[in-house]
Amino acid sequence: MSFLIVLLLLALICGLTLTVVGLPGNWLMVIAVVAYTALGSSESPYAFSWGTVGLIAAIALVGEIIEMFASLMGVKRLGGSRRAMMMAMIGSIVGGIVGITFGTFVPIPILGPLLSLLLFAAVGAFVGAVSGELWKTRAARRSLKVGIAAMIGRLLGTAGKLLAGVLIFCTVVIIWIGAWMGV
Repeated sequence: MSFLIVLLLLALICGLTLTVVGLPGNWLMVIAVVAYTALGSSESPYAFSWGTVGLIAAIALVGEIIEMFASLMGVKRLGGSRRAMMMAMIGSIVGGIVGITFGTFVPIPILGPLLSLLLFAAVGAFVGAVSGELWKTRAARRSLKVGIAAMIGRLLGTAGKLLAGVLIFCTVVIIWIGAWMGV
């Protein structure tokens, strides 16, 4: 059983890392918890109930919803066009790819590429939203406001999704600590 615990812990850490870089790390964490629960002994004090697995899946889903809506709601709140919203999403993806690529040259191990990815993804959302809004309305001032809202929304969305990942991680660790203490 301890081998499964170590594997799950490694999967959770990998999942958190993937979430930071904008990949579906929370879902990797859910899959790992499902596998741990299915493969492990239900008699073990370190086992999870299927209700706990459902809670963890719900937390991951809420994180996805927060990320999706925070990124788009900033644009929509300012009356940005659908084109600006779509371009912000595309810009965020392209920015993230550029960020992770250039982040490998940042001399800070592990954090350099991650911070670079977050920065470039936010800037990509800004550039995409501004481009989309300029394309649609040709109003520069409004386009800049929409772009700033998209950038802030992207950062808040990533923070919300990361918070969900941290909650998943903490849920697992708290259950294990409770089992270890005999609670």
